Amino acid sequence: MKMKKIAVPESALVVEGFTEYRPGFESKEAMVAYYMQMNEFVNYGLQAPLAQELPYMVGLLRKLKLFLLLLLRLDEHKWGKGITNLQTACTAYVTKEDIDINDRTEVSRSLSELIEFLISVAEDKSAIRQLHGILAAHYKNVMSIIEERVAAITAEEAQKKQAEKQTEV
Repeated sequence: MKMKKIAVPESALVVEGFTEYRPGFESKEAMVAYYMQMNEFVNYGLQAPLAQELPYMVGLLRKLKLFLLLLLRLDEHKWGKGITNLQTACTAYVTKEDIDINDRTEVSRSLSELIEFLISVAEDKSAIRQLHGILAAHYKNVMSIIEERVAAITAEEAQKKQAEKQTEV
């Protein structure tokens, strides 16, 4: 089953108290070095010249976006309703008279394990939200690096064009 592609809603990127970049970095360069190292873990095998950090940052941003979407889905899912629907559907099946006792036992056991898992996920919503906030802060940090690098490249290209125009005159 293929999941439909969902755009990251702005609400997924909201982090209260967020500043330009995360406290704890001594400098912007230290932050870039941190995210270059993080990229090695989440985008193993991405090939680009090391001197060009922009492709790495864009790759990392894409991964962070995927992680944010997953956490957003986990946080917004109506777990209680899903558990009730699952119980209702399986109860209708296992209460049929023509079901073998072994099948009934297996379905009941599997259902119990699944419901136990779903309840544990539903109980950990605060941890999901906390992880979401951490990743959203990283996402914004990486986005700020990308925006800064793109602005620098754009300014450099504009300077080159200006210099070319001056040499033509």
